[in-house]
Amino acid sequence: MGTVDCRGAVVPHMGGGGAGRLAVVASVTGFAALPMAAAYGASKAFLISMCESLRADLAGERSGVAVTVIAPGFVTTDLTDQNDFEMPFLIEAAAAAAIIADGLEAGRAEIAFPRRMDLALKPIGRRLPGPLRPRHVALTARPRHLSLLPLPPAPLARPSVSC
Repeated sequence: MGTVDCRGAVVPHMGGGGAGRLAVVASVTGFAALPMAAAYGASKAFLISMCESLRADLAGERSGVAVTVIAPGFVTTDLTDQNDFEMPFLIEAAAAAAIIADGLEAGRAEIAFPRRMDLALKPIGRRLPGPLRPRHVALTARPRHLSLLPLPPAPLARPSVSC
């Protein structure tokens, strides 16, 4: 809730000057659920949704305040060095910083990267039918020790029954 509290304290003062940009860091995992990241993914999905809503609210108020959501994938840090799972499309911190700086300078509403990770996850959360999501997620993030094993077959869809 720290981001919400900060936003609430800062945004009212930004509109008075007629311009500004609020940048919020979420994650590409906010676009779709990933294994072993239930709470993390949900918190990032919240941030993305909050930014989309806030962007619309501020545009309606003609405040001059823009909102950018930053959604990185896996970035090399001391924290990611501790992960025991594959991190597809891992990029260096300096490259991530350059992407963020370029996106902010260009005034983009969303900065999601690396592009291949963004393209892998957005279809899951926004366009892929429910029964296909678990298999796609399994292809995206697998424990390192399982990365060479074949994936289980996709489950068959059960017909729904209503009374």
